[in-house]
Parts: sequence; structure tokens; C-alpha cells
Amino acid sequence: PMFWMLAWVRGVNPRSRPELLAQLPAGFFVLLVVAGLSGLLLYGAVLVRMHNIGRDAPARLGDALGRAFRALAWLVIATILTGLVVDVGLVLLLVPGIIFLVSLQFANYAILLERKGPLGGMNYSHKVVWGNWWRTAGVLAVIAIILLAVWYGLGLLLSLGLTAAAPGGLKWLSTAVWVVLYSLILPLGTALKLALYEDLKLRDAERRGVRA
Repeated sequence: PMFWMLAWVRGVNPRSRPELLAQLPAGFFVLLVVAGLSGLLLYGAVLVRMHNIGRDAPARLGDALGRAFRALAWLVIATILTGLVVDVGLVLLLVPGIIFLVSLQFANYAILLERKGPLGGMNYSHKVVWGNWWRTAGVLAVIAIILLAVWYGLGLLLSLGLTAAAPGGLKWLSTAVWVVLYSLILPLGTALKLALYEDLKLRDAERRGVRA
């Protein structure tokens, strides 16, 4: 989505990434890294806070940010490793990539909520998903469809409205609309995935005869 939005603002074919990248200032990539780390930190804090609220535990924002910050290095490593595993699986043999794409969805959840390391989080995610892979894939697909429908539907309507109001003059504002909408639906997606994660933990504990 980032490349498509940038291409639209710059008036470049979104499929021509080299042309688009050549037009970006040098500091853009530094900003991109900072934004990525900040996003991961805030995402982790939101997840921890939602988890604590669901368990009727203290949910102070400062505590959630501190926990996410302490786990930030592990989150970055796990995100990179998960991406590599999925990409290699998709390139070599399509099926393993799809399998890992689903089964490693909750690696960061395990790092933040179970206090696992990168590899431990990936292994934990794979373990709790494995007995319910098809069900998990189906629920994740439904979540993705709902979020994308809301994001693209509202974003398209608002962008078209802005473009009609001032043709050619509100491209940056239209881009901001997409970003704001994404920020609004992200907590919804996090909450839905957290509910699925907790359900998978209960199912895994039940399967192994262990009290969750």
C-alpha cells in the first residue's frame, strides 16, 4: 500500500518501483526505518494494553510502552526472520510459504505476551496454530477481508470526494486520509487477532490436557 500511495502522489506508475525510488529524497529511507520501529513499538503497546484489559489487569499506557520497548529488538528480529522464512517457502515451494505465513502470524504476540525470544516466539506461534491451521487461515482471511473492505471502501470514497472538490490539488490530503483510516482500523485488527490468539492457546491447552 505504501508504494501505491506514493506512486499516486508522485504521478508514477506504481509497478515501476525503481522510477519511484529514484524520486525519493535520501532521508526518506531513514525516516522509513524510524517510522517502522515507532509503528512496531506502538503496535506492541496497543497489544499489551488490550491483553491486560481483557484479563482485568492494570493497563497503564506507560507500562505497556515500557514492555513493548524492552521487547523491541526481539520483535524486529522475529519480524525479519518470519519474513525470510515465508519468502523462502514461497519462492522454493509455494505450499510451505503459505503454511508458515499462517502458522507464524503470532510470533510477536508470543514475544510480548508470553515473554519469548524471537525463535521461541516463532516456535510457540507455530505450535498453537498447527492443530488448527485451516481454521486459523479461514479466520485470518475473514479478518483481512473485513479490514481491507473498510479501509479501501472508505478511503476510496473520501479520496474521490476530495479529488472532485479540488481536482489535482489535494493529493497529499487524500494520502493522509488513507493513513488515518489505516490507523483507525489497525486496533480493530489487533483486537480480532488477539481474540483468535487466545482461542488458539485454549484449544492447544485442551488438546494437550493442560489447564490454560
